[in-house]
Amino acid sequence: MPDVKAEVNLKLDHVNVIVKKATEEALAALAFQIEGQTKANISNNDQVDTGFMMNSVYTITRRDSSYGAARQTGEYRNKAGDMVRRKLSPEERLPSDAAAGVIVGAAYAIYQEQRDSFLFKAAEQVAGQAGGICEPVFRAEVHD
Repeated sequence: MPDVKAEVNLKLDHVNVIVKKATEEALAALAFQIEGQTKANISNNDQVDTGFMMNSVYTITRRDSSYGAARQTGEYRNKAGDMVRRKLSPEERLPSDAAAGVIVGAAYAIYQEQRDSFLFKAAEQVAGQAGGICEPVFRAEVHD
C-alpha cells in the first residue's frame, strides 16, 4: 500500500466568524418578524386608538435601529375625534449580551400588554416559525 499523507487545515477562526455573523443576522431577522407580528397583534386585539402605539414598535440590532421610523411624540386624533398627546419613550440601547430586541416605545404600552398581550404573544408566535426564518439566513451567510 502506498504511503499516503493527508493534511487537514481547520480554519476555526474563520468558521467562528461566519457562524457568529449568521447567528446575528438570523436573530435580527427574527426580531423584525416579531416587530411585524406585534403590530398585527395590536391591530387584531383592537388596541388601536390613535395608531400611535402600533407605530411606536421598533427593532434594534447591533448594527441598526428602526427607531427613526417610529411615530414621534405629538398630538394624534383618537377614534372619538379628540386630539390626544402621545409620547415616545427615548430610544433603547441594546444590552451588550443581546443581538437584537423589539421595543414598543409608547409610554402606556405596558398597560395594554398586560390587558391583552401583543408583544409576548408575538414572540411565541414567531418562535414557531424560527426554523423557516433562520434557515435562509444561515444558508446565505454560510455560502457567501
